[in-house]
Amino acid sequence: MNIMKNLVLSMLAIASISVLSSCSSENDVIDEVTGGDQVEIKLNAGTIDVKTKAPIIDLAGLATSGNKIGIYAIDDNTWTATPRIANQSSSTDASRNITFDDSKKYYYPGTGDVNFYAYFPYEGTNITAPSEGTAPSVSFTITGQEDLMYATSVSGNKTTPPTTALQFNHALTQIQFKVKAGTIPNDVTLTSIKVTGVNDQGKMDITTGTLSEWKKSGSAAFDASVTGTPTIATEASVGSPIMLQPEQTSFTIEVVTSMGTYSNISITPTGGDSQFAVGKAYNVLLTFNATEITVKADVTTWTPNGTGEGKVE
Repeated sequence: MNIMKNLVLSMLAIASISVLSSCSSENDVIDEVTGGDQVEIKLNAGTIDVKTKAPIIDLAGLATSGNKIGIYAIDDNTWTATPRIANQSSSTDASRNITFDDSKKYYYPGTGDVNFYAYFPYEGTNITAPSEGTAPSVSFTITGQEDLMYATSVSGNKTTPPTTALQFNHALTQIQFKVKAGTIPNDVTLTSIKVTGVNDQGKMDITTGTLSEWKKSGSAAFDASVTGTPTIATEASVGSPIMLQPEQTSFTIEVVTSMGTYSNISITPTGGDSQFAVGKAYNVLLTFNATEITVKADVTTWTPNGTGEGKVE
């Protein structure tokens, strides 16, 4: 009887160990480590914090933008079909620390490094799955108000977690508008400013920020969203900044005022820039004269160097 009882207890113990072993990896990405010393990847405890080179558009930044960050983690900087962390939607707090939206726990492997990649804004559907040796690319459609970013990769391991922040880089170029009166009356008002004939769809490699497959959906035009009908008198900023496809030699704008509509106004960069560069914000000053609008473009907050100009007749 005792022999049978002991046998039953032994079988139950083996079954319990088997169940516990199965459940331990059901929700967590865990590698076998010696001694049971698993080290959790904690991106919400200051291990990695999120910093941007500049505010997103003109808002308070990533922490309050309302959008999410996409996170990938891969072992030994090798892309496979099964990353350690695969496109995890993440949020940032006021201190720019990352928290995973699903509260899932991830662990470092027993040996080797883990490389972290991130992009903004998060996309849960229109993104290619990673494969052997190939990183994901996210598809996007922009209206001129979206800031596409990718982070410079950081790495760490079980004994030495990452000590540097994920540095986010702008993948687009930006135009900001200012207006002032030249020889026109000071009571002339501004109705709208649009960048016309732009590409608004494409793909971004999340690891390098390389943009590809640009195309336009119809006759796309990005509106600077001028509020009200401000008068064109002293120099003043108008509308919202517009994010655009970078590395273009020129853009075309249309300006509507109480004096009339000015179409096919060409804006080109100057000061050494032959193209509107990635990560640069160009401050475009429109000066309204009796017979023409003159245009000058200076680089502003994203990367403080470079100029541009144009002329409308």
